[in-house]
Amino acid sequence: MARKQKSSATTKTTVVRSIRKSKPVRPVVDEVTTTTQMRTRPKVEVRRAATLAQALTEPAVRVVKPQTEIVTRKVTHKRRAA
Repeated sequence: MARKQKSSATTKTTVVRSIRKSKPVRPVVDEVTTTTQMRTRPKVEVRRAATLAQALTEPAVRVVKPQTEIVTRKVTHKRRAA
């Protein structure tokens, strides 16, 4: 007996397009605004002694360092061309 082939599922898609006559549309321009900020925040660092002899005689020292980071933001909005 020969096996029957499985029929593949078929779907019909109907595309309806309507054409409207109206005023010409002005082109839209994407306007991208980029802002860049520099932030400086304090960062606390603990400096410890390098050798055992220094560790026994000198305590650890806290040092405050300025840490700079750059933050960039992009804002996109649409506007109509003139």
